[in-house]
Amino acid sequence: MLIMPLKPSKFAFKDSTYMVIVSIMLLLMAFDGKLQIYDGILLLSFYAFFIYILYKRKSIEATCEAKIGFPLALFFLIIGGIAIAIGGDATVDGAIGMAKIMNVGELAVAASIVAFGTSLPEFMTSVMATIKRYHGIAIGNIIGSNVVNLGVVLGSSCIVRNISVSMDSTFLFFILSSFIALTVVGKKWYGKIVGIAFLILYILFIILLYV
Repeated sequence: MLIMPLKPSKFAFKDSTYMVIVSIMLLLMAFDGKLQIYDGILLLSFYAFFIYILYKRKSIEATCEAKIGFPLALFFLIIGGIAIAIGGDATVDGAIGMAKIMNVGELAVAASIVAFGTSLPEFMTSVMATIKRYHGIAIGNIIGSNVVNLGVVLGSSCIVRNISVSMDSTFLFFILSSFIALTVVGKKWYGKIVGIAFLILYILFIILLYV
C-alpha cells in the first residue's frame, strides 16, 4: 500500500473471511491450552476446503498476456523457489544466532525475528507483484500464506505432536489483526495511510513481545 494503492478483485473480501475464520478456529481450539491431533485434522480440512473453493470458481478474475513461455516460467518458478528456501534458512539462522547473543526469549524470537525472516519471500513477492500491477497476486499471496501457515503448517504440526498454547496478549493480538485486515478489505481502504497504520500496528506488536 505504501508503494501504490491496491486494486483487489471482487473475491478479495470473501477470501479474507476465510483467513478470519481459520483464525477464529484456532482461537477456539486454544481455549483448552493445547492443540491436539483432531485440531490438526480440522485445520488441514479447512485448508482443503479453501483450495476447493478457489478452484471451483467458474469466473476468471483477470487475464493477462504471458510475457514468457511455459518452460521459462517453470524454470523461473523452480529457481525462485530454491533461492527462497536457501535465503529464508540463512536469514533465520542468522537471526537466531543474534537472538541468542542478545538473550531474547523463545516466543519473542519466533514471533518477530524468525517470523520476519520466513516472511521475506512473501514480502518480496507481494512488493514485486504490486510494482508490476498484479494486485490480485499481491493480496492473494498475503491471504493464502496466512491460511497455509494456520491450516497446513500448524495443522500438520498438531498431528505430529500436541502443542501447548497460552491465551496471552500476543495470541489475542494476532486474532485482532485478522479482523482489522478483513475490515480494511471490506471497506476497500487501500491507500498509503492504511499502509502506515499497518506498519505502526506491527511495531506495537514487536514492542508487546519485548516489553
